[in-house]
Amino acid sequence: GLGSKRGLAHSVTRPQVTVIPTASFVSSLVVPSAYPQPTPFCGARYHERLGNVTPADADFGRAADILRQRATIKRQTIEHRRLQHRKIAA
Repeated sequence: GLGSKRGLAHSVTRPQVTVIPTASFVSSLVVPSAYPQPTPFCGARYHERLGNVTPADADFGRAADILRQRATIKRQTIEHRRLQHRKIAA
């Protein structure tokens, strides 16, 4: 095979890599503020660092409302489970 030849690593040519400057790449992703769009990278994924909301939610100020709603649901769920447990235990 190809791996058995000595000196093969020296004869392999690597493809040319084009480096895109970060500033020009980011400026091409900017959208007008009148059209809220998700963050270009992983905009639909939850991030633990952001409190498990999407970057788009954090960027557009929806994170506090989402976290408040989750806390309410969590309290209601715990209360419902306690009630169910009391009914079974009684």
